[in-house]
Amino acid sequence: VTDLQRSGLPSDGRQEQLSEDIVLHLYPVGNEGESNVSVEDVALLRRPEGKLLVRARIQYYGEAPAQLTGRVLLDDEEVGRQTLSLSGHGSRTLSFLADADTAAPHRVVVEALEPDAFMADNRRYLPYWSW
Repeated sequence: VTDLQRSGLPSDGRQEQLSEDIVLHLYPVGNEGESNVSVEDVALLRRPEGKLLVRARIQYYGEAPAQLTGRVLLDDEEVGRQTLSLSGHGSRTLSFLADADTAAPHRVVVEALEPDAFMADNRRYLPYWSW
């Protein structure tokens, strides 16, 4: 099952092929031309002194320019928020530095806050272990 959005396809340019014996059924859902926002390419990078650098690309699939807000949660606490101006079908990378100095597992959430037609790709969950 797929929504055939770019965010669900390989980002390295590979093209996947289905076996010839697979029957593909397409069902249109939603309204054509609706915009979508997705959180993509999230990276967690350890920095000195217990700091965690969180990077994520916010991708906008819409025609008109938009103002979008992205944020990062560490263990359910907001550690960063940034508003981005994007052109149609544009993307920008968010970067946040967070304190993750406790030697324990942490929960990282990166999300785009604007509601859209397909909310499932607006949030990414990642585990992080600080030691």
